Amino acid sequence: MVTAADAVSAAPDGLPAPDWHFTGRAAELRALTQALDDASQSRSVVICSITGPAGVGKTALAAAWAHQVASRFPDGQLHANLRGSSSGPGGGGRSPATTGDVIRGFLDALDVPIESVPASPQDQISLYRSLLAGQRALVLLDDASDAAQVQPLLPVGGGCLALVTSRRPLGHLAGDDDPAPVALDGLADDEAIELVAKLLGPRAAAAGRDAAASLVPHCGRLPLALTIACARLGARGDTDAGELIAELAAGIVGTVAPGRGGVPARPGPAADAARLNRVIAWTYQRLDEGTARLFRLLSVHQGTDVTAPAAASLADVEVDAASRALAELAALRLLDLDQRGRYGVPEVVGAFARQLAADADPPGVLLAATRRLLDHYLHTACLADRLLFPRHDPLGIGDATAGVRPEPLATPDEALGWFTAERLVLLDVIAQADREGFDVHAWQLTSCVAMFLDSRRYWQDFSSVQAVAITAAARLGDLDGLARSHHAYARACIRLGRDADAMTEFERALGLYRASGDRNGQGSVHLGMSQLLCRQGDYATAVPHARQALELATTAGDRNGHAQALNQLGWTLAHLGALEPAIEYCHQALGMYGPGESRTGEPETWDSLGYAYHRLGDYRLAISCYQQAMTLWRAVGDRYDQAMTMIRLGEVHDSAGEAASAEDAWTQALALLHELKHPQAADVQVRLRVQAQPTTPSAR
Repeated sequence: MVTAADAVSAAPDGLPAPDWHFTGRAAELRALTQALDDASQSRSVVICSITGPAGVGKTALAAAWAHQVASRFPDGQLHANLRGSSSGPGGGGRSPATTGDVIRGFLDALDVPIESVPASPQDQISLYRSLLAGQRALVLLDDASDAAQVQPLLPVGGGCLALVTSRRPLGHLAGDDDPAPVALDGLADDEAIELVAKLLGPRAAAAGRDAAASLVPHCGRLPLALTIACARLGARGDTDAGELIAELAAGIVGTVAPGRGGVPARPGPAADAARLNRVIAWTYQRLDEGTARLFRLLSVHQGTDVTAPAAASLADVEVDAASRALAELAALRLLDLDQRGRYGVPEVVGAFARQLAADADPPGVLLAATRRLLDHYLHTACLADRLLFPRHDPLGIGDATAGVRPEPLATPDEALGWFTAERLVLLDVIAQADREGFDVHAWQLTSCVAMFLDSRRYWQDFSSVQAVAITAAARLGDLDGLARSHHAYARACIRLGRDADAMTEFERALGLYRASGDRNGQGSVHLGMSQLLCRQGDYATAVPHARQALELATTAGDRNGHAQALNQLGWTLAHLGALEPAIEYCHQALGMYGPGESRTGEPETWDSLGYAYHRLGDYRLAISCYQQAMTLWRAVGDRYDQAMTMIRLGEVHDSAGEAASAEDAWTQALALLHELKHPQAADVQVRLRVQAQPTTPSAR
């Protein structure tokens, strides 16, 4: 079972790196520290919040202070960008982060093995909170949209700190005793001048304090505006800094951001925001044509971030050219570059890029860029799916649009790494395809990511994208797409414990496969129905479906499906007491698995044989079959199924009167489940306690 002690060993260090140029905010830093000190004896989580408009430096302040106090939270630091005001690397329509995505990210950071992640979102929240209960951990929740988004993500119990940033006040998150939020405004004049000096280095000193001071009001004293302006100045190293500052100040005054008009006459947040937009516009106007074009086209990307290969497909340029343009935009602070080499856009910059693209690029240009982007993810995901799951029924997706450069993945490890890094982007892109009428991309991309999401237990995502795929395929009238999507949705329902919905989805998929004449699909559905009925204990009804799956796989020439159906038939018959035919079917299945053809089918079949021989009373053969299954589970790195087989091995030893061997098998299973932090460890502990109790002689 996952315990608080497990969380201590994980000790995640997930804070974003502090900005090297962070300047000032001494009063705000003191206020945050004082609030923490005052609330440190509280029995509930301490919640500190930072509010303020776009570009004012909320994230920078939060990161700087979090690093200052991190030593007070030795059990780890977690961070999530809630994207409450973000639209991704330039695209509108980007939704705030979901509770499920954030909690799953926290569980991964806390080193919870995927086999131990609960299916239910509420159970995941409970697990997250139980891991932090009694711990001293810091949780940074950046860019919250509202209190409702924050509430489920708060740890409980004293010892933890939740640090929240938002553009708007969030009210009392934990109670009336919450510390007052730190409300940020623009930098003080001295702080702003100090920031300019830090950003420009010796060149600022040479230009003089007055030159730096002349820049400050034109940037609204906003750290983001000052940073972008100084980055542009720094890119022109052959010109006197004083002249550059004067040129920039004049340029900002004379620049009008697209679709926005001039700076409001009255000072305040609206005026500061207008000045920020003018700084961005002034910087954009000095980009070369290729970089400016990529900057505009990024506005169609609605994912959380973007890589150079995806940007190359988006803009129909070589990857090296895209890399150079992205690096230039990051150097100018129009893009953020994280430690993984991925680029994101500050929300206010993304809003500027969207308006700019709408004004400067014909709709056909943006539509073509969107198609190339979707093709990039579709064709790369299809390749990754085939590398990771070679026995998966391949999807015919046709050729990529001209200019698309799918990523050259070559190994299963590369495929897994790509899927893992791009998961949130892929979910965003599927939603974008559905929203913008790219129905083929919506269902095909969903089909390509389904096995990954299933295997890594992202079951809420698995379910939600299949619902999107069903709608998209239905709009197209695509029988194959609709059948595949209903079929996959049935699997997602099973994972989430919605058995009745799963059977309904299986029946819909079966009817569609019949209508299209897809015998492989029909056989796979019958196999899934049989497995679902076995899960419910209805082995008698499961048998006909297993037989149907076997017949269809045989006539379709599906060797792997044939073997799976034989094993399923053997498993169901063994539970009904038809042991001899069950054993025969399982042996036939083993004869059909070629080398490397199935990572799980062969060990599953050996496990089925072990169960049948155990019921038959042939304990030696049962033990041998279970040992063979465990060897194969170890070879594929499946610790959970290895533990389950080990439990059944202990049952055979127990039936054979070999108490010491049974105890040894269960102890090994318990160790594996503890490694996985799996709740089934508690059941094995009960077995071991019962096994350890002395037997009382019966009365005569």
